[in-house]
Amino acid sequence: MPRRTSTAQRPASAPNRAKPAAPRKAKPAPTAEVPAERPGPPAPAAKPVWFSKGLQFTCTQCGNCCTGEPGFIFLDDAEADAIAERLGMDPVAFRRRYTATVHHEHGATLSLREQGDGACVFWRAGVGCTIYEQRPTQCRTWPFWRRVVASKAAWRREAAQCPGMDRGALHSAETIQATASRDGLPR
Repeated sequence: MPRRTSTAQRPASAPNRAKPAAPRKAKPAPTAEVPAERPGPPAPAAKPVWFSKGLQFTCTQCGNCCTGEPGFIFLDDAEADAIAERLGMDPVAFRRRYTATVHHEHGATLSLREQGDGACVFWRAGVGCTIYEQRPTQCRTWPFWRRVVASKAAWRREAAQCPGMDRGALHSAETIQATASRDGLPR
């Protein structure tokens, strides 16, 4: 499993000094019925993301994100039902055989079980993901998880293990942010 307010800047040529203040006119005192308005500071602009020009990724189906060290493959009830249907199984029997409940700081979530070597229970060497069309959102959204796109350093750490990152299709910042916002990981 993938072990996966800017302010306007002054041009350099602008002098670093304030303009002299204009003389102030006296304002009438506010009445009790109408409170004085105090303009607050302007709302900060959204900080540009480090990947504002987009990121490249195309899955090579290497399986690095499906195998390796133990982890969790989270899925919701609808995803569990879709996989059960694909396998021709009763949803309750599917959950008993292929999932476990993981308790975490945000509550409890279903996770697919793993094989003894840490690989996803639906990964087969030489075949790949045997439920690819119904794979959980967490799998579909890799590598655009919130924690992976949070910083360039996090992206680089994961790219060292994923041959599809920084290669292939260019994904826009908007697409990446939308994907990360629904990455399938517990919140």
